[in-house]
Amino acid sequence: RYRHNNNSTINDSLLLPFSEAAIGSKRKNNCTKPVIAVDCGASPGGWTKYLCSIGCDEVYSIDPGELDQSISSLPNVHHLKMTAEKAIPELRDMLSHKEDCAVAIWVSDMCLHDIPRQVDMFLQAHQKGGIFQPNAAFVLTIKCNIGHGKDRFDMLAEEQASRLKEAGAYGI
Repeated sequence: RYRHNNNSTINDSLLLPFSEAAIGSKRKNNCTKPVIAVDCGASPGGWTKYLCSIGCDEVYSIDPGELDQSISSLPNVHHLKMTAEKAIPELRDMLSHKEDCAVAIWVSDMCLHDIPRQVDMFLQAHQKGGIFQPNAAFVLTIKCNIGHGKDRFDMLAEEQASRLKEAGAYGI
């Protein structure tokens, strides 16, 4: 578990099955294909730190805010200091210039009042193609439910899960 500055935690079990399958298999089979991760809503850097710790070769941290210096100074961290809307086309362009590179893990931890926007960002990146490995992992944290009662918040979360399922997601 990793603790953010805001006292929330990241539990290893969220990505453990994927990290063992993707990263462990890569190392075991001496695969040279890098494991690329995206942390969308990265500031201050808790998820980025976690993704580095499980063995991701490169982590693209997207957030207009600052990353903690101890995280931004990691050699495999690339901070795209901009909104997700601006970063996705830039990320697509950066990856297109690298041989055999695609996103294996996408974490969305953006703090938004408009809950569907998190899924919109992922689907925008996914539907335009070219940046994801087959069966890429997507971790979505839904928070900032200010102005929503529990029932409304639960309904919004279920709607977003349904959108992901319709787009081909499984394990939700």
